[in-house]
Amino acid sequence: MQRFLKLWRTVLAVAALLILLLELLPGPALRVAGATSLLPLAEAARPGLQVLAGGPVAVSALGSAYGLAALMRRSADLALVDVPYRMPGIAMKQVSLATLAVIAAPGLPRNLSLKSLQAILRGQVRNWAALGGPHRPIELVLRAHGSGLRARLRQLAGGRLRPGALTALASGQVSDLVLALPGGIGIVELAFAPQRLIVRLDGRLPSQRDYPLRYRAYAIWREGDLRASLAADLVAAVAKRQDLAP
Repeated sequence: MQRFLKLWRTVLAVAALLILLLELLPGPALRVAGATSLLPLAEAARPGLQVLAGGPVAVSALGSAYGLAALMRRSADLALVDVPYRMPGIAMKQVSLATLAVIAAPGLPRNLSLKSLQAILRGQVRNWAALGGPHRPIELVLRAHGSGLRARLRQLAGGRLRPGALTALASGQVSDLVLALPGGIGIVELAFAPQRLIVRLDGRLPSQRDYPLRYRAYAIWREGDLRASLAADLVAAVAKRQDLAP
């Protein structure tokens, strides 16, 4: 019994020492969270953000709603989002343009009209035969609830998305499901769209002028946080250098 108590006290002492050491380790100097569509921009801005913050920068991209929630609970200093948030205590700045890409499984039509895409999103068209494709059910894959991308698609569809559509937590998962489903179609951020699956919209690719699925993206931060404000300016400057400015 004495030996057991001695061993237990030793374990507790080691655990306490580890906790103390972890608390002493420096955390990220700046924490950025938000939309997966803006992850490439955040990574491009990381070197400048590290200089601005004077230390490491943590970047996490799980969706716009996640970015806002992280900002509100103070586990993020800056959120990059693809929907505007206007609320007391939150500052906002337009920083870039985000581009969405329509992707479809191999063997399906490579050109859709915007009206046809809207009909697919609403569930009004459910078979590829109606769009000049094979007689095959349309299997729509959407991002999960809380995603800024899903909110954009709901707006594009006129307020209501097709009930029963498949959902995925991340854009990479949407791409994987679309590739695996014979009738699969989805909409993802351009950075997550496999080139061979991209569908033209009204004859235009995402890289061409007048492509219809482009929209403004924003940085948000807590009012009064000067460092986060400067970080938002830096992200906007990086976007401008990459020709992504709004």
